[in-house]
Amino acid sequence: MEKENRLIKFWVSNQKEIEEMKIQELINIAFGNAEERLKELREFLQKTESNDVLLARLVKEITNSTVKFENLDISGFILQELINEIGRRLEFKIEYGIYRGTRNPETIGYDGIWTTKDGYSFIIESKKTDTYNFELETADNYREQLIENKKVERDKSSILIVLGKEKYKSIEYQIRGSEFLWNTRAVEVEALLKLLRIKKELNDKNTLKQMYEILKPHEYSKVDKLIDLIFFTANDSKLEETEELEEEEIEKESAKEIFGAEQERKAEGIKRLEEKLNMTFNKKMKSLYATEDNQTGIIACVSHKYTQGQKEYYWFAYKEYYQENLKDYKNGYIVYICEGREDILLLPIDKMEEFKKSLNRSQRGHWHIQIYVKDNKIKLRLKGKNNFKDITEYKV
Repeated sequence: MEKENRLIKFWVSNQKEIEEMKIQELINIAFGNAEERLKELREFLQKTESNDVLLARLVKEITNSTVKFENLDISGFILQELINEIGRRLEFKIEYGIYRGTRNPETIGYDGIWTTKDGYSFIIESKKTDTYNFELETADNYREQLIENKKVERDKSSILIVLGKEKYKSIEYQIRGSEFLWNTRAVEVEALLKLLRIKKELNDKNTLKQMYEILKPHEYSKVDKLIDLIFFTANDSKLEETEELEEEEIEKESAKEIFGAEQERKAEGIKRLEEKLNMTFNKKMKSLYATEDNQTGIIACVSHKYTQGQKEYYWFAYKEYYQENLKDYKNGYIVYICEGREDILLLPIDKMEEFKKSLNRSQRGHWHIQIYVKDNKIKLRLKGKNNFKDITEYKV
């Protein structure tokens, strides 16, 4: 019989309280020996995927203070779990390492392996601080063993040392002056948390692939400054959606005001959809959400209400990368959330790919989605005069 996860059980009934608990309190709720409690923590972190604030707070606690656990010396292992959870939320496939002290001589001692969808692997070494020298040769030996065991490829793997916090730059200097320069990089965990925040504001998964590139060995031995650059660039790019609204000549309203209101409508719409479908959706990217089992993915689109005489209609854009973003999910849908309407449109991505052949396309490359509502009928405007497709059946 599988052991009950006390952390998850407590979270389900006391979510607000547990979100404010310190890491010591969470570990005290978990039950069993050190390894069993760490496993509970791992499952809890996966269950609370939508709460990046909680994850970031726990990282800060474990790195910025001397955390004591009664009869348990596990602070380094907790950091290992938190770092691997960041990697999982960045959409790497994670192979978890074995905790030091429980290994046998035959076990390869990495803390984690993060693999991209195209098969590139990062061998992860987590370290709370770089105050003391780190044996780069040890990590390199792990990689060589993994290559020998055909778990990673030589040309598609490298070592990534993740630091809880930096003090003396010693690891950076070690890498620069070593024979391991071209297969090893270092990054602070705070920089990875920045990447996670950026990811949640991205639209296109192809951009995510570019983010992975900066973690690979290139000419830099430490990538934090590059991540900072992306962080500020991503903040600037938040105006892109308002520019698109302006392109559609939205009456007299401020595009920025509309954008802000639509973000609220999107959040409300997702909540309504969860209630209607009895599912929970975690935010993966700016408009991409997925169920906890990653079987169902949705792209959420929102529009305020337009009027044309007595007609009520809504205006969305269907973009090329939508299908790419949803291809990894067994069930993929575009969700249309319309201002002032309780019902939500849930259209399968395959059906939208069919529809787009009959839609008007803008100079920017996206397809116009104009949805008209009359007498409780919902219709999609197609090319040509007075050409509409009844899509009422996709209402939930």
